[in-house]
Amino acid sequence: MLNWTSLSGSNLFMPHGHCYLWKPELVGLHILSDALIALAYYSIPLTLFYFVRRRSDLPFIWIFWLFSAFIVACGTTHLLEIWTLWYPTYWLSGSVKLLTAMVSVTTAVLLVPIVPQALALPSPTALALANEALQQEVAERTRIEAELRRNRDLREAIFNESADALFLVDAQTLFTLDCNQRAVDLFQAVDKTHLLGIEGHMLQRYQFSQDELQEIGAEMQAKGFWSREIEYVTCQGNIFWGNLAVKPITVAERVMHLVRVTDITDRKRAEHALQEREAFLRAIGDNIPNGYLYQLRREPDGRYHYTYVSAGIERVSGLKPDAVLADSSLMFKLVVEEDLPAVLQKGEESAQNLSVFDLQVREQLPNGKTRWLRLCSMPRRLDNGTIVWDGMRLDIDDLKQTEEALRQSEVRNRALIQAIPDLLIRMKQDGTYLDIQTTGNVLPYNASRMVIGNNIHAILPADKAQERMQYVQQALQTRALQVYEYQLRLDGNLQFEEARIIPCGEDEVLVIVRDISDRKQAEEALRRYERIVSATTDAISLIDRNYVYQVVNQTYVNWYNKPQDEIVGHPVSELLPVNVYETTIKPRLDQCLAGQVVQYEMWADYATLKPQFLSVTYNPYFDNAYQAVSGVVVSLRNITRLKQAEVELELQSLIVRNMAEGVCMVKSADDTIVYANPKFERMFGYDAGELKGKHISIVNYADAEATPVAAHQAIATTILQQGEATYEVHNVKKDGTPFWGQGIASLFEHPTYGTVLVAVHQDVTERKQAEAVIQASLKEKEVLLKEIHHRVKNNLGIVDGLLQMQSRRSSDPQVIATLKESQNRIASIALVHEKLYGSKDLANIDFAQYIADLTAHLFDSYNTRANQIKLMTQIEPIALNIDTAIPCGLIINELVSNALKYAFPKKRAGEIQVLFQQHPDQRLTLCVRDNGIGLPQDFNLKQTKALGITLVKGLVKQLRGTLEISSQQGVIISISFTRT
Repeated sequence: MLNWTSLSGSNLFMPHGHCYLWKPELVGLHILSDALIALAYYSIPLTLFYFVRRRSDLPFIWIFWLFSAFIVACGTTHLLEIWTLWYPTYWLSGSVKLLTAMVSVTTAVLLVPIVPQALALPSPTALALANEALQQEVAERTRIEAELRRNRDLREAIFNESADALFLVDAQTLFTLDCNQRAVDLFQAVDKTHLLGIEGHMLQRYQFSQDELQEIGAEMQAKGFWSREIEYVTCQGNIFWGNLAVKPITVAERVMHLVRVTDITDRKRAEHALQEREAFLRAIGDNIPNGYLYQLRREPDGRYHYTYVSAGIERVSGLKPDAVLADSSLMFKLVVEEDLPAVLQKGEESAQNLSVFDLQVREQLPNGKTRWLRLCSMPRRLDNGTIVWDGMRLDIDDLKQTEEALRQSEVRNRALIQAIPDLLIRMKQDGTYLDIQTTGNVLPYNASRMVIGNNIHAILPADKAQERMQYVQQALQTRALQVYEYQLRLDGNLQFEEARIIPCGEDEVLVIVRDISDRKQAEEALRRYERIVSATTDAISLIDRNYVYQVVNQTYVNWYNKPQDEIVGHPVSELLPVNVYETTIKPRLDQCLAGQVVQYEMWADYATLKPQFLSVTYNPYFDNAYQAVSGVVVSLRNITRLKQAEVELELQSLIVRNMAEGVCMVKSADDTIVYANPKFERMFGYDAGELKGKHISIVNYADAEATPVAAHQAIATTILQQGEATYEVHNVKKDGTPFWGQGIASLFEHPTYGTVLVAVHQDVTERKQAEAVIQASLKEKEVLLKEIHHRVKNNLGIVDGLLQMQSRRSSDPQVIATLKESQNRIASIALVHEKLYGSKDLANIDFAQYIADLTAHLFDSYNTRANQIKLMTQIEPIALNIDTAIPCGLIINELVSNALKYAFPKKRAGEIQVLFQQHPDQRLTLCVRDNGIGLPQDFNLKQTKALGITLVKGLVKQLRGTLEISSQQGVIISISFTRT
């Protein structure tokens, strides 16, 4: 039995080196070779060990361990070869070789069955291709996930940011599952939790019954959606009208109802107001007391027929409105035969020139009577050539009778005028005499030239003619009687005349000239007397020693509101209260009768005046011999206004001293302050009286724009030129603190200082700071609004890109065409937002440029060559808001797209015209026409279900407009609506 001693025993054998004869070169060669081999064999397992540790995912790892054991064993045999050169341990060497053989055989045996499996592993090339495919799949999956996220974000944005209230409702329970923020705002809820988990129709003012709910479900199954206008009640109890639309959708294999509620309260109110307005106008038309309204149409083929007649026709003409509408000839048969040609001729002129039809005709009533009527209407021409007259018929029979009565009255009045003894002249505005009526009582000046047709400047002296013409112009302008007096010299005598000028037409007057020389002489004599008695506006009286009135002037009479004979000859005590007479009047009269002049002031009440403050003067009246006082001359002067002025002046002074605003007065001559109230002094930080005498520029702030003196000069110049001014100025306090002030200043002539500037001043620093904050806020909001339009345009671009991607993936031409139409519609909306954020006016867009860009996009979209289909536009420069621009853009998109697709088949050449114009009544007309093949013979606008025409009809209804379609040498589509 072998043991370690036998294996390592070396006494039985000789060293292997003897075989090499111990030749150093041979021994060294074997030592070097075996050593290098052993080193290599030992390093290879280490490398395999490291490789296996790093790649634990490799198949057949155990084979690497067998190879490592086999290689280590081989390396050990080579080490023993070096060892046995000196130590003959051949048993040990053989044992190691046996071990090596066992490991080698085991490895060889186990390697055979795994060779097929190893051959089945992918090659590096296959792995590279698989890896590349995997990377492409990962990239595609990443892109799809990004698109899904964008689609999800877009759907969430559309849901949450929609202008309409949106709800997700369980199809079975009808409970609300989700809603957007617009729903919370529209229904005035605190948050969306108040709207979730309830039945949607619970928010309605009138809830649906079970039968109605079943009918709604059946209609939804048949049409795919359901819509109705109903009333809602908000969480706050307010009522509004909404357009309810419901459509079933599938989310995560679960059927739900997407519910949209659009607030149409304003539209409902407008419809109600329109209905009331229509009823109001119809009531007016039906109740015109002496006439009726009508609408008459003349078709292109010359046929006349009435499309509307108000109910008043039965009262005026005895015809039923329905009968006239059915047979228009009934109206023409009423006209007297002699007047009918004039009616037809006037109608033809009105139709050709679109001029007002205004004619008076006679009408033969069914009862045989003849009556005068006035026909008045305004024509308009429709696009198809039809002429429409909107007007009224008025019964003017009474007016005709009145005219005849006036004619007869004119004859009578002319006879009366001829009997008037004054000089009557009918004269034109330029001074030409049209008619003259003279009598023997008035001797006309320059009678030889006073003939019809002559001008006043050829008859009267130049100054008198000019004066007369001035009064003529005043009479015509004011339409009022003008009276003036003048004097002329006739045959050496001075003659006084009175001229009364009466307007009697647009450019004519009647001048009545009367000789007032005798009256003037009497008036002059009376004035000389009055100048003696009434030399003053004061109330003057003469009282004798018995306290009896002897003489009073007219002012005295007026104050007491008594006839003169009830004052003169009566004692003073009869006109005055007893206590006033005894305590105030009589003692002072006695003083004056004693020879003293008495003056005093008192309040007095008179019958015709309010309480008056009087200055009373008593002067002694001496007899003719100037010996004794025979009476008292009493002079009463009303100084109430003077007294009130003194009080008001004192009050104003008190107000100025205590008012909340600062007030100062600046002398214009040297710009010094002559007065400043306490508020003005405190505003600028000065002590009382410290500013007086200072130059006004001391309160102005010096900056880079102007010096204090220059700032004041600019303000003063404006005040001196305009009389007053309102201004803002940069001021400075005494301690150097600057602040903004606002002032209102005006000129005033001061008795002491001459021309002064009076300014009311206040500190507006806080207001200026607030204005700056507001301006900054407005600028920020403008930037945010532009960003919103920009983002909406970008989001619509994303939707357009998604549709384009979907179009590329589809091979169905109909699907591709539908997606292209949707892209064009989205592009028309996006173009509105692009124009808005690129415009200075964020509320309106230049619709002319918009139409040009939109049509150019459509021609590019349908690859239309310019030499095949020409585009002609006639667009007025009109700015539209976004609510009008988007429907108009969609309408143009649909109409131009339809023309490009269907009007010119087989590459037929043609022309498309787009017209957009505004009328004086604020109505807009959009017209799209082409000269293509036209519409089908069986086309019916009301029955067609084409998506494009349906969309156009809906958009026109949204604009509250009218849609007209005709097919003559192509297609003409005209849309008219009122600008909002």
